Amino acid sequence: MDPFEVTMNKALQKLAADIIPREDAKVCADNIIELLQTKSKFDIGRVCIAGSIGKKLTIIGSDIDFVLFINDERPMFGDVLEDFDNILTMTDSFNIRDVHVTKYSIQFKALGFEFDVLPAANFTKGLQLQGDTLIDIQQQRVLEHIAQDPKKYGYMYSSSLAEAAVRFMKQQDGFVNEMVRIAKFWFKTLHLNDLRNRSGAKNCIELIAVYVAKQEENMETKSYLRSFKRFIDYLKNFDNLNIHFETDEHRVLNKSRPRVMDPVNPYNNLAKNWDRQSIQLVKAYAHESNRRLEVLANSRAARLDQLFEPQPVYRPDMGEMFERNPTKIQWLVGTETFSRLPDLKVRNERFHTDHKLWGGLENIKKYFQFAILASTVSSCDENEMKEVVLNTISRQIYNSKVTRVSAEGEKHEDYDVTFTIPSSNQTAIRISYRL
Repeated sequence: MDPFEVTMNKALQKLAADIIPREDAKVCADNIIELLQTKSKFDIGRVCIAGSIGKKLTIIGSDIDFVLFINDERPMFGDVLEDFDNILTMTDSFNIRDVHVTKYSIQFKALGFEFDVLPAANFTKGLQLQGDTLIDIQQQRVLEHIAQDPKKYGYMYSSSLAEAAVRFMKQQDGFVNEMVRIAKFWFKTLHLNDLRNRSGAKNCIELIAVYVAKQEENMETKSYLRSFKRFIDYLKNFDNLNIHFETDEHRVLNKSRPRVMDPVNPYNNLAKNWDRQSIQLVKAYAHESNRRLEVLANSRAARLDQLFEPQPVYRPDMGEMFERNPTKIQWLVGTETFSRLPDLKVRNERFHTDHKLWGGLENIKKYFQFAILASTVSSCDENEMKEVVLNTISRQIYNSKVTRVSAEGEKHEDYDVTFTIPSSNQTAIRISYRL
């Protein structure tokens, strides 16, 4: 194997291990589930922790998905979602905020975690079964119901197949799971407006990654780099995607392209909800990632901070939020002994009251996390990490160079905002900004 590929494989494998969040959200999820089960006027048969946590694919910034199987109810769950909305907005516990009801789910934040709760139809009420037998019966009955009108029910009943979807992912080997994490990390570095919140978009990316990773099964040595390149190539040609996991082609009911068929629901094409603008953006981002891979290969540099630099590189909207003031030192970047300091400290009330500014903080925090993590994986030292952070500020926010200033007496506590992002178990990078 080529030495560059060996080095990149090690870096990508380490990234897959390091992007799992340090915090444990399960306790918070259990409390929210108990709240809804206790307070809801609807009969909740059982609960499935779905999404990234259920599938063991959690990465930085992953939200917490769980599915509540409702007895004697069928989509569209408008009354159920209204009931959940009332419960969540009326409780004083768990610091619940930003509650938002969508067509199929209710989304909110609690104790800093992002939740997405989906009601689902329970087709196994009263059955004293569990494990695979219960999942098989639920899946069979759901698909029989969808078959009555696939166009109407194909996506509507997807949440009712959550247990089967979680089982499918848990059946994959460690290499496949790691490649899915890497693909999800790449997807999170992209600016895609509202696509990430659109039904099925994240699952679509996961399944493309599963599909390309499984193609390594017959290789003598599995390659993370080769698999990632294949993933990028598929997205470069999104219009022609033809992905399904059925061994019998005649069972795949949707033959139009692009298609990424749900492995537990042959009626659900996860690529169908992508609008033309999103497809064109993802294709462009994939082409740029391919270009970066070629540059790194030519220079023999395994720099993941360069490969995974957020796209687009320059965000004018971020520059508008973090306005430049030539009369002040506005950015301070340093290191700190890591002792579980808060990752975001806001000292200026304007950031709390200005929704746009707060959204900018969330975005730039994410970019700093990506940059520092990728730098850590690339074995950069602390000084190099600081330069990567400054490069992120320069390129993402201002499209012009911001230099580090070591001014005598400058303290992070004197700035409006301070980000503290761990770079190891002992140290963290501190980044401060003032208006």
